[in-house]
Amino acid sequence: MRLRDPRLHALVMIAACLGACRSKQTPEQQAAPASSASSGPVKSSRGLEPNLEFWAELEAVAAKCTYLEKKDTLSCASSTLEPLKSKIGSEGPMALETLLAAVFDGSPRLAALAGPQMRNAYERSLGPALEQAPIPEHVVSALIAALSELPSTVALRVAPAAAFVASREGRLDELMQIVERRRELRAVVLPRVMRYARLGALGDVKKWVTSDDEEAAAGAVDALRLMEDWTADERKQLTPWLKELLSHGSNKVRGKAASFLLECDDEPAAQALAWFNAALDGKQLTRDAVYGFGRHCHPENRAAPAEQRATLASSPLCSKIELALDRVAADERSEGSLREAALEAMVTVWPKRARQRAETLTKHSDGHLAQIADNVIKIAGDDKTK
Repeated sequence: MRLRDPRLHALVMIAACLGACRSKQTPEQQAAPASSASSGPVKSSRGLEPNLEFWAELEAVAAKCTYLEKKDTLSCASSTLEPLKSKIGSEGPMALETLLAAVFDGSPRLAALAGPQMRNAYERSLGPALEQAPIPEHVVSALIAALSELPSTVALRVAPAAAFVASREGRLDELMQIVERRRELRAVVLPRVMRYARLGALGDVKKWVTSDDEEAAAGAVDALRLMEDWTADERKQLTPWLKELLSHGSNKVRGKAASFLLECDDEPAAQALAWFNAALDGKQLTRDAVYGFGRHCHPENRAAPAEQRATLASSPLCSKIELALDRVAADERSEGSLREAALEAMVTVWPKRARQRAETLTKHSDGHLAQIADNVIKIAGDDKTK
């Protein structure tokens, strides 16, 4: 049959040629998708623009791990993850945006890699490469959306980054609305809102401290722990509020408030120490308070002025804290877990004192306390002069 329309004839010829060309391909070639740098999306459903090279690296790492579908987790060798951790730390905004896109739009295996990597990378801060860099508005919005919309398990993985970024970028109101609705996120979000917002988040923190949710109240006070390098003005503003919290209805809140009062001037610090000793006698002391008092004297205490950190342990206040912690470790009326916390708090700051106390507890009838005492002796080492 002749085709009268030359345009139709041309189309038939083109189709025949394409069919012939395809018939020469191997079955593998015919099944393969069009070539690209990566199978990652050019633009995700949230307006995110992942770096395709990094996306391909994520896929390569995920392929080396075992995906546990029922738990939605990956089991990976640490050697497989180390290069990835380094890249996330060095690449700043690009890494954050690509990881978030993988959480939203990657395969289940890829999302199960990206989410925990976000949780680990941004656990205590955004890291040097990211915390000073501008973060695009669409990335901030996508992080907040992730916190609001994703299932709890996944939302908890992105929560540290979302809390840090949203509070840094002045979007605390949106963050607070989410944790008001999603109770399960409070323990992760609230302790992180003052890292970058500093006293700009204090109003929200104070509101949560007065809530009926004890864990949320304690987590809100704990936001001070990640606020590094307190200024003199910040100490002045925080002192009256922390003093008030010493009469809070929760032992947990009182203990955290007392540990942070140690960062203030001499008078409130002395008041905090008096509270600690009274709480021990009244059986109101918590493990968090014990660790908090020990942490104040550690050379890595980031709330203290930088020039004082190296000599904190031998300061007059910390000498008193050392004795107070030793008293906890020696107190037969206290629970074993509290005494264990005191040993652990002492050993990284005052190893000699910790060793001496631990040596009296290795044969204790509380088997776990005796085991902790043995461990503390090993950590403290053999140098009796420490």
